[in-house]
Amino acid sequence: VYKRQPQKFQFWLNNNIFSICTHMTEEYKAVSIKIVLIGDSGVGKTTLVNRYVMDTFDPFEPPTLSGGFRTKEVVFEELKTKVSLQIWDTAGQERFKALVENYYKNAQFAIVWYDITQEESFDAARNWIEEVKEKAPEDVQFYICATKSDLNDQRSIQIVHGIKLAKEYNALFGETSAKKSAGVNEAFEEIARNYVENYDSHAPVADRNDTVHLEGKKTKKKGKGWKC
Repeated sequence: VYKRQPQKFQFWLNNNIFSICTHMTEEYKAVSIKIVLIGDSGVGKTTLVNRYVMDTFDPFEPPTLSGGFRTKEVVFEELKTKVSLQIWDTAGQERFKALVENYYKNAQFAIVWYDITQEESFDAARNWIEEVKEKAPEDVQFYICATKSDLNDQRSIQIVHGIKLAKEYNALFGETSAKKSAGVNEAFEEIARNYVENYDSHAPVADRNDTVHLEGKKTKKKGKGWKC
């Protein structure tokens, strides 16, 4: 239409140039969140992080020794905020426990993972939470996250039990599958959104043009607390 009617295009451009320039130059808040991943060895923490950060899946991922570190940036256009997720992957073996405790320092969020096919990993989740509450900052928040939801026919832990645990600790809740890439992005982005929407407004500002935008499914505001 505008090709055939250049005068109409010029009229539209003249009336919208200010909003276009404003959108191009507006600044975004920059927020950094330290997330520590905890849970028994073998529940799939590293596999899920690799799925989220690199979109890869290796069913033969070896156990994490001591710990690992990944980062990913998420941008919430409507909140004018870019979030740097600093993801600390911890070893679930008992012999690394003393080292893992150092990762709890300054953590804003802890994701507690359990395998829906392993009742022992769910029973251990409470112990992991209590350990983090003892070692991490008082205002640390929790996300209770079940793994391997694709193995529903082998399920030992029903969803209602995960929700009950999350409600007990005023935590967020979700189920994931690294194999099918189900619920993985939603889990991390829910954490980012939850933190931003409850974040102090005095966050440092960074220019939007310096940001790499990573598209993901947007989630509704949940606030602090469990969700289904």
